[in-house]
Amino acid sequence: MKKLYQLLAICCLVSLAANPLMAQIPNDSPIPVDVFFEVPGTGLTRTIGDYTSVSNSTEWGTQPLRTTVSAEVMWVDDDDIAGDGMDTLGCDTSTMVDYTDKMVLIRRGGCFFSDKIYYAQQAGAIAVVIVNADGSDATGGMAAGDEKGLEVTIPSVFLNDPGEAAGFIEALDAGETVIGTFQVRGFFGDLGPDRYGTPLAQVTPFENISVDLLNLDPMEPVLDVSASVDIIAPDGTETKLTAEVDTINPDVIHTFEFEPYTPAEVGTYEMLYTNSLTADTLRRQFAVTDFTFQMDNGNIPEWPVDSWIATTSEGFVEDLLTYDFGNYFETNDQGAMATHATFSLGNPDSIRTGFNDADIFFLTLFDTDPDGDGQSATGDEIDYSTFEIVGQAVYILNGNEEPYDLLTVEFPEPVELKANTGYLLMAQYNGVNAALGIPPWYTYAGNEAYPGLSTMTFTDQLYTGGWAGDFRAVVRLHLNGFSVDAEDITLADNKATVFPNPANETFQLELQLDEYADEVRVALVDMFGRVIERNVYEGVKGGTYTFNTANLAAGTYFLGIQTPEGQATKRIVVIH
Repeated sequence: MKKLYQLLAICCLVSLAANPLMAQIPNDSPIPVDVFFEVPGTGLTRTIGDYTSVSNSTEWGTQPLRTTVSAEVMWVDDDDIAGDGMDTLGCDTSTMVDYTDKMVLIRRGGCFFSDKIYYAQQAGAIAVVIVNADGSDATGGMAAGDEKGLEVTIPSVFLNDPGEAAGFIEALDAGETVIGTFQVRGFFGDLGPDRYGTPLAQVTPFENISVDLLNLDPMEPVLDVSASVDIIAPDGTETKLTAEVDTINPDVIHTFEFEPYTPAEVGTYEMLYTNSLTADTLRRQFAVTDFTFQMDNGNIPEWPVDSWIATTSEGFVEDLLTYDFGNYFETNDQGAMATHATFSLGNPDSIRTGFNDADIFFLTLFDTDPDGDGQSATGDEIDYSTFEIVGQAVYILNGNEEPYDLLTVEFPEPVELKANTGYLLMAQYNGVNAALGIPPWYTYAGNEAYPGLSTMTFTDQLYTGGWAGDFRAVVRLHLNGFSVDAEDITLADNKATVFPNPANETFQLELQLDEYADEVRVALVDMFGRVIERNVYEGVKGGTYTFNTANLAAGTYFLGIQTPEGQATKRIVVIH
């Protein structure tokens, strides 16, 4: 399973919105490196985070970083070739000063990444930080651009978000000493549960509990090394798992694998990983829920703190205005019944137009093993064609949504989930009708690694590894017994009924609301999300409304209903 995880991580996208540290050299290093900056004596520390690997390592000569690099940071100094009054592009070697044993800070632009880093290396730099300092969006990863990349041997990172450079750059410009550090972590790669949250009735033994330890000594082996995992249950009960190895050779990573563990009660658990070689401790949490599958860890901040992820508007347009985000879940041998789905947005106000066919989201549940042969999603898929839609609900933006609200919808009817089967729940959006060119900012919470498939993204194709950086989608699947919060009201069944169903020539929608509604919005859509008909009824409390299906192809359709008293999705079958 460990190998599966590493393979799937390759099939991923690069976000330009919520990922401050865009690239490393090389990108395929298995060793995590923390990047941070500090101003000695002031208490100012700016932690950027782990490397996020997105560049093509075949373009670079740099080897995986195995030794911590720490040095004084200084701006590169060259001629103002950009003509903007600044001389920090690092593209002109004629005026470069001596950067021996320094970490050089360089602005993006003017020449290839490889040129900037190579020139700084030639002038003695031991590391480079390229910063997107002009406030514009980055265009992608850290491509070399030319053959100089193969001669680059020093580590370098690219800071995408100018805000992440705030503080330490101001201190540097004010004449303060700033120390930058790329800190190698030899204890990493902790794995445990298959997802953050699992319903109690769907719990299975955790068979992939493991952690990696690197012998950072390039010359000497280490002997008799052990690692442990302490699992603390909600009631305080502790379970200790231990694994040992006789020898870890120089410069070798050893994976400690532990005995399975099965949680037995609802609540939040903590896992603490330690080892006998270093003082490092890794921590992670997971939860056993009453009725909810979730990949996200639930730590959603208050707006406007960034906890959303999307491509740029340009990328969204290039992807034909399509952007889906969701999670993969597997049932145990009991099977289950799914009733609700939840998703979340960071920019609901920016993409709402007031038109049903533009403001519509689908929460689509796919069976990834429709023929029941025991082979669920493999990670090789590039679209949904081998999956089968088994449930779909509609959410129409109503203007009351706040950033990061949990938006919950009910499936038109409960969806039976087969035993030991993988299901993919995707929040789906198409911006053609909105014509805004703005992608939805889907909310994420957490970056924990999980064995096997987890979060997926669809833009120009299906990316089974999701976004680079393991951003966990706030897209949750709820089982029978789940209750909806008061603010996420599902319209009661007796307030909106459709008949006849199946329908031939027509069907009718009957509304029986408690109070008069200024506006009721209704959209009839097909299985592919195409809006067939949309209506807005004003001053409505009760009434019957007819929909013509005579010219519709036989099949399944969905009627999305939005009222002040709640939302509902009704499944309509058309027969001829």
